[in-house]
Amino acid sequence: MSDVVPSFASVVPFPRRAATRQAETAALLDAVGSAGSLEIVPRAFAARDAAAALHLMGFVNLDEIQPDGGTRRLSANDARTAPPFLTWRVSRAPGR
Repeated sequence: MSDVVPSFASVVPFPRRAATRQAETAALLDAVGSAGSLEIVPRAFAARDAAAALHLMGFVNLDEIQPDGGTRRLSANDARTAPPFLTWRVSRAPGR
């Protein structure tokens, strides 16, 4: 009888990433709306993904903070391929 496998053993749970991603995006948009701008550290991957999505839709602007303190405005393509070791500044897009 030890060869019997319970029926629930073959069920693979899938992560609920869509709801989490939507909540992360909404929280980031609220934070930028109230603060005007904020910085995202390099290791905050979920926040970076949310910021890149909002940037693609035109709700926020993304600036990459260079090691010398200067900034570089990121395009929609740059946001996906930007180096992961630099901090981003997220600010409200004009007219939003």
